Amino acid sequence: MVSIPHVNAGGDDRNQRWTVLWAVNIAAAVVARADGGVHPAERLRLGAYLRTCGLDGRSSPLGRGLFDKCMRELDREPESDRSALARVLAGFDGTPWAWIILRAAEHVAAADGAVHRAEMRILETIRTILNLPPGVPERYAACGLWPARA
Repeated sequence: MVSIPHVNAGGDDRNQRWTVLWAVNIAAAVVARADGGVHPAERLRLGAYLRTCGLDGRSSPLGRGLFDKCMRELDREPESDRSALARVLAGFDGTPWAWIILRAAEHVAAADGAVHRAEMRILETIRTILNLPPGVPERYAACGLWPARA
Protein backbone atom coordinates (compact mmCIF):
# COMPACT_ATOMS: atom_id res chain seq x y z
CA MET A 1 0.00 0.00 0.00
CA VAL A 2 1.39 3.43 -0.96
CA SER A 3 2.21 5.37 2.20
CA ILE A 4 0.60 8.67 3.04
CA PRO A 5 2.26 11.28 5.22
CA HIS A 6 -0.15 12.57 7.86
CA VAL A 7 -0.51 16.09 9.20
CA ASN A 8 -2.09 16.88 12.57
CA ALA A 9 -4.95 19.35 12.50
CA GLY A 10 -2.66 21.84 14.19
CA GLY A 11 0.36 20.75 12.16
CA ASP A 12 3.03 23.22 11.25
CA ASP A 13 3.60 24.65 7.79
CA ARG A 14 6.53 22.31 7.12
CA ASN A 15 4.38 19.20 7.69
CA GLN A 16 1.60 20.58 5.51
CA ARG A 17 4.10 21.44 2.78
CA TRP A 18 5.48 17.89 2.92
CA THR A 19 2.00 16.37 2.68
CA VAL A 20 1.16 18.55 -0.33
CA LEU A 21 4.48 17.69 -1.99
CA TRP A 22 3.76 13.99 -1.51
CA ALA A 23 0.26 14.31 -3.02
CA VAL A 24 1.58 16.34 -5.97
CA ASN A 25 4.32 13.81 -6.67
CA ILE A 26 2.01 10.78 -6.45
CA ALA A 27 -0.45 12.43 -8.86
CA ALA A 28 2.41 13.36 -11.20
CA ALA A 29 3.88 9.85 -11.05
CA VAL A 30 0.55 8.20 -11.88
CA VAL A 31 0.06 10.53 -14.85
CA ALA A 32 3.63 9.97 -16.04
CA ARG A 33 3.12 6.17 -15.96
CA ALA A 34 -0.21 6.32 -17.78
CA ASP A 35 1.24 6.30 -21.30
CA GLY A 36 3.54 3.39 -20.57
CA GLY A 37 6.74 5.19 -19.62
CA VAL A 38 8.23 8.22 -17.95
CA HIS A 39 9.69 10.78 -20.34
CA PRO A 40 12.63 12.82 -18.94
CA ALA A 41 10.73 16.02 -19.80
CA GLU A 42 8.03 15.03 -17.29
CA ARG A 43 10.43 15.26 -14.34
CA LEU A 44 11.78 18.57 -15.59
CA ARG A 45 8.32 20.04 -16.14
CA LEU A 46 7.17 18.95 -12.67
CA GLY A 47 10.20 20.61 -11.08
CA ALA A 48 9.63 23.83 -13.03
CA TYR A 49 5.96 23.93 -12.01
CA LEU A 50 6.76 23.27 -8.34
CA ARG A 51 9.29 26.12 -8.36
CA THR A 52 6.61 28.52 -9.65
CA CYS A 53 4.38 27.45 -6.73
CA GLY A 54 7.16 27.74 -4.16
CA LEU A 55 6.93 24.00 -3.51
CA ASP A 56 10.22 22.83 -4.98
CA GLY A 57 11.20 20.00 -2.66
CA ARG A 58 14.81 19.72 -3.83
CA SER A 59 15.95 22.10 -1.10
CA SER A 60 14.66 19.65 1.51
CA PRO A 61 16.35 16.32 2.18
CA LEU A 62 12.86 14.78 2.27
CA GLY A 63 11.86 16.32 -1.06
CA ARG A 64 14.90 15.36 -3.09
CA GLY A 65 14.08 12.43 -5.33
CA LEU A 66 10.45 12.39 -4.19
CA PHE A 67 9.05 11.82 -7.69
CA ASP A 68 11.30 8.79 -8.13
CA LYS A 69 10.40 7.51 -4.66
CA CYS A 70 6.71 7.75 -5.57
CA MET A 71 7.39 5.85 -8.80
CA ARG A 72 9.18 3.09 -6.87
CA GLU A 73 6.31 2.81 -4.37
CA LEU A 74 3.78 2.57 -7.18
CA ASP A 75 5.90 -0.12 -8.89
CA ARG A 76 6.27 -2.09 -5.67
CA GLU A 77 2.65 -2.04 -4.55
CA PRO A 78 -0.05 -4.29 -6.01
CA GLU A 79 -2.87 -1.76 -5.61
CA SER A 80 -3.96 0.09 -8.72
CA ASP A 81 -2.70 3.58 -9.47
CA ARG A 82 -6.28 4.85 -9.18
CA SER A 83 -6.60 3.35 -5.69
CA ALA A 84 -3.32 4.98 -4.69
CA LEU A 85 -4.59 8.31 -5.99
CA ALA A 86 -7.85 8.01 -4.08
CA ARG A 87 -6.02 7.25 -0.83
CA VAL A 88 -3.32 9.89 -1.14
CA LEU A 89 -5.56 12.67 -2.43
CA ALA A 90 -8.30 12.08 0.16
CA GLY A 91 -8.73 15.21 2.23
CA PHE A 92 -7.50 17.62 -0.45
CA ASP A 93 -10.89 17.95 -2.15
CA GLY A 94 -12.32 21.44 -1.86
CA THR A 95 -8.99 22.95 -0.77
CA PRO A 96 -6.83 25.41 -2.75
CA TRP A 97 -4.18 22.65 -2.84
CA ALA A 98 -6.50 20.58 -5.04
CA TRP A 99 -5.95 22.95 -7.97
CA ILE A 100 -2.18 22.86 -7.47
CA ILE A 101 -2.20 19.04 -7.48
CA LEU A 102 -4.30 18.94 -10.67
CA ARG A 103 -2.18 21.59 -12.42
CA ALA A 104 1.03 19.71 -11.58
CA ALA A 105 -0.45 16.55 -13.09
CA GLU A 106 -1.52 18.49 -16.19
CA HIS A 107 1.98 19.91 -16.62
CA VAL A 108 3.45 16.41 -16.43
CA ALA A 109 0.91 15.10 -18.96
CA ALA A 110 1.79 17.85 -21.45
CA ALA A 111 5.55 17.72 -20.89
CA ASP A 112 6.39 15.38 -23.78
CA GLY A 113 4.37 17.44 -26.26
CA ALA A 114 1.29 15.20 -26.45
CA VAL A 115 -1.37 14.33 -23.91
CA HIS A 116 -2.31 10.70 -24.45
CA ARG A 117 -5.80 9.36 -23.86
CA ALA A 118 -4.62 7.36 -20.85
CA GLU A 119 -3.17 10.53 -19.34
CA MET A 120 -6.45 12.37 -19.98
CA ARG A 121 -8.34 9.60 -18.16
CA ILE A 122 -6.02 9.90 -15.16
CA LEU A 123 -6.40 13.69 -15.16
CA GLU A 124 -10.19 13.25 -15.09
CA THR A 125 -9.81 10.75 -12.24
CA ILE A 126 -7.73 13.27 -10.28
CA ARG A 127 -10.29 16.02 -11.00
CA THR A 128 -13.10 13.73 -9.76
CA ILE A 129 -11.25 12.64 -6.60
CA LEU A 130 -10.48 16.28 -5.79
CA ASN A 131 -14.08 17.27 -6.57
CA LEU A 132 -12.98 20.01 -8.98
CA PRO A 133 -15.37 21.41 -11.56
CA PRO A 134 -14.51 21.39 -15.26
CA GLY A 135 -12.61 24.40 -16.49
CA VAL A 136 -9.99 26.53 -14.85
CA PRO A 137 -10.49 29.10 -12.09
CA GLU A 138 -9.70 32.64 -13.24
CA ARG A 139 -6.49 32.92 -11.28
CA TYR A 140 -4.93 29.94 -13.09
CA ALA A 141 -3.77 30.20 -16.68
CA ALA A 142 -5.53 27.69 -18.91
CA CYS A 143 -3.48 24.67 -19.89
CA GLY A 144 -3.73 23.82 -23.56
CA LEU A 145 -4.21 20.08 -23.15
CA TRP A 146 -5.29 18.23 -26.24
CA PRO A 147 -5.36 14.45 -26.56
CA ALA A 148 -2.74 12.94 -28.81
CA ARG A 149 -4.02 11.39 -32.02
CA ALA A 150 -2.03 8.19 -31.46
